[in-house]
Amino acid sequence: MNHQATQPTSGRWLPAESVVVLPCDTVNARGHERSGRYAGNGPWQQYSCLARAHNGDVLCMTTLADPQHSVLLRSCDQGRTWSQPQYIWENTADDEYAASLSSLTVLRSGRIFGLINGEYPGWACTGKNFDYRRPTWAMSSDDQGATWTLGPPVTATSPFLSVVTHAPRELSDGSLILPVWGPVSEHEYWNFATWASGVLRSYDGGVTWGDGTIVMHGDSRFGTFPNEIAILPLANGVWLAMFRMNWVTPSAWPSVMLCRSFSGDQGRTWSPPEQVLGQTGYVCLQQLPDGAVMVSGSGAFGVRYLISHDDGGTWAYEQLLESCGDSNTTSVVLDDETVFLVHGAGLGAPHYVQHLHPHAGYWYAGLRGRWIRKQ
Repeated sequence: MNHQATQPTSGRWLPAESVVVLPCDTVNARGHERSGRYAGNGPWQQYSCLARAHNGDVLCMTTLADPQHSVLLRSCDQGRTWSQPQYIWENTADDEYAASLSSLTVLRSGRIFGLINGEYPGWACTGKNFDYRRPTWAMSSDDQGATWTLGPPVTATSPFLSVVTHAPRELSDGSLILPVWGPVSEHEYWNFATWASGVLRSYDGGVTWGDGTIVMHGDSRFGTFPNEIAILPLANGVWLAMFRMNWVTPSAWPSVMLCRSFSGDQGRTWSPPEQVLGQTGYVCLQQLPDGAVMVSGSGAFGVRYLISHDDGGTWAYEQLLESCGDSNTTSVVLDDETVFLVHGAGLGAPHYVQHLHPHAGYWYAGLRGRWIRKQ
């Protein structure tokens, strides 16, 4: 573990003003009646993803609850004001799966490529119909997000049996990498004993995925369980992976850790994971305009971020943004080299019932955006 910080040559990245991106009353914007399948009194906005279209618009894909829909929000003024939700995926009471995690990336061609992870509706509230075979659908837009085409589902390939996906990235050669986590054996699949975090690749613009490698495979003997992961190719050719790692049974330490690994061969092999910070998951990595790296996430101690000035070797300037956790973070760099970061804000009701998860997370009442500037 290395949490000893190095000093930057100039400037610190500090949060400035904030803005409401999505208020809690948006959940009823389409006149939907509450179905009773979903707990909480506001939208479920644990998972959101920011991207910048080629026309400069800031796009935010997120999930509303009751029922669960994937929606797109748009800002034409660098995050200061936001459009009403544009419904990309609408779930009905008869649908087998509901929208859950959503992610976006903008390709060099201008195409906006997105992924929607599905799950059985209401599983977190009822504990019924839970199945880890979450389907993932690809979608794309060639008109700055005005219209969308639904593509084929993303199917898990070796070494994963099923995957939960996060924000993809386009590499210099045009291929895509997709951070994922999921089970790698039937025992892990059905017993949720431990999973693995890793990466899949696509060489056809996201139509098919494969060529997977594992960053960290958990070990059920010790209770290590890797979760959400972000991967950032650095300017020096090294890939940096940051991911959440849960301690589960038989470990007596019920906690969450933020871990990191490095790869010097484009993700084929990875260094042993090292702990960076406690109680942080839902990870986002952002390259800053001055060459530093920002990692953000949340956990029991709230939403926060850290800065590294040596390509992830050491971390400094931990900043708390929200006192409650269990919401992912997502960020983009704006025209003036300010970082705009979005996270869940304001508590609704627990999204896990107590008998399913002893450390209950929360449904968020809204989304908040924050500008982070170099001082």
